[in-house]
Amino acid sequence: WGPCAPVMARRRERDGSERFERREAQRRGNARLILIVEDDADCRDALAGVVRAEGYDVACARDAREALALLESERPSLVLLDLVLPGMSGLELLAEKATRPGLAVIPTIVISGDRDASGDARALVGAGVVDELKKPLEPWDVLWSIARHSAVHDVDAHALRVARHRGELGRRVGDALARVRESNA
Repeated sequence: WGPCAPVMARRRERDGSERFERREAQRRGNARLILIVEDDADCRDALAGVVRAEGYDVACARDAREALALLESERPSLVLLDLVLPGMSGLELLAEKATRPGLAVIPTIVISGDRDASGDARALVGAGVVDELKKPLEPWDVLWSIARHSAVHDVDAHALRVARHRGELGRRVGDALARVRESNA
């Protein structure tokens, strides 16, 4: 926690260790949960099977409204988002996600078969768009993109745990994390 270590220690003492850990986990989000937002049941089930086979937890949403509710309640580490959805589109979901505190930073991989729609998604990088995949999807492309973009998120969660328990080591991990982020940018 670096300079925040004394404050965090006081909060842990005040709130009790178990309550503090639970609150910190909610704040950080679920580091192994991938949210799949896809209206086509066959595609959604296939994506969920591939992602689960790699050891990730999966939550699925059929539309943007359901996805927003899951984003708020579950705080996944990454979102796989089809841009063409019934009702609210994937682009509208990205715009809404960008306005909500804590949600804009969740990395999102957009999926589309519509070449024109994905071009608009690039303008929404502020909503956490980190990659785009074109349909038809290949399992290894999906898994590679997830691994590439969830790695920094997983490292973030680990760095926070280490920093909480080891002040100096936490500062070193934070510096290394900054270098990883710079190299991925």
